[in-house]
Amino acid sequence: MSVFRLPETVQAAILRNMSAYDIINTSFTSQTSKRIIRSYRYCISRPSFIIQIAPEMSRECIQIRNVDTDGTVLGKWIFHRSCKRPYDMDHIEEEEAVIRYSTPYEGVPTTHISSSHPTKTCKALLIHFRSVFRKMEFDVTFNGVVLTNEYLKEWRYLSLAASKLSFDCCFLERKFNRVFLKFVQPNQEISIADGEMDIRLEINAKKFTMNQAEYFNPEKFALYKAPHMDFPMDGISSFDFFLYIEQWIEGDHPKLKMVTRYGDKQRWRQFYKKCDKWTGGPRFHESEFGRFDCSNGYDIKSEDGTLGTFITDEEEELTRFVVWPKTH
Repeated sequence: MSVFRLPETVQAAILRNMSAYDIINTSFTSQTSKRIIRSYRYCISRPSFIIQIAPEMSRECIQIRNVDTDGTVLGKWIFHRSCKRPYDMDHIEEEEAVIRYSTPYEGVPTTHISSSHPTKTCKALLIHFRSVFRKMEFDVTFNGVVLTNEYLKEWRYLSLAASKLSFDCCFLERKFNRVFLKFVQPNQEISIADGEMDIRLEINAKKFTMNQAEYFNPEKFALYKAPHMDFPMDGISSFDFFLYIEQWIEGDHPKLKMVTRYGDKQRWRQFYKKCDKWTGGPRFHESEFGRFDCSNGYDIKSEDGTLGTFITDEEEELTRFVVWPKTH
């Protein structure tokens, strides 16, 4: 018996308990299922997706994964570039494609989508997502792509909706900096790892994770206006990390709330002998990125009296510097 022949209250209850992956694939089965599913868009919970984008000539150029709140992958769509055109083509919105459902690999249901223009087909699928779900969350990773003017404009519609943008092994020339500024948003997390992204203009973001030491140096500190900064061990030298803190002490980086460098133990002590060990008992620093125990931290103040605290974690080999609200 078809789900869509059941009473409306039962249909809504079933859809609320289905994954976004299953809902989308069910909507492909017929025009009737698509129409009915779209009518329940205000009843369906807010899904999360992770999108990975590689060069279009790659074997698997785009992947979209539907993930649960704990990161479990509920299903994924993989896009392939193919010039073959069977007689009976499937449709995603206005785009033609071949949709093939495969046996779950490692327990993850997978749908393969082949088309001559994977980028356009992916955009059509995301438009279809928006017709089904009232709200969504996206994390987008660009892997090994050259960020030209045309490429950035082509994917800008997706970047505007993303919570986090990651650039792994990507390439950006200085002449495309202004277009890149329009690509990223102040409310996003930005992660840059490896590659060659030569950024020369000021960028605002909620959080930066930087693992590209060649293009991140003291002269560029002022360009990165983010309350939270993370530096893997190869992302910035130990000396430059503490130079960043010294700039904060002198009044720079007024938006800073937390900066972390991985790979350090307690090297900071040789830089800051003026720190005072906290002895006032338990205290915790809370933000949208976590709750951190500062009970054994070392305090230092900026020139305007703002309090900052160093925390070390020898097991994870990291140094974290948190800035307290001025009312603290």
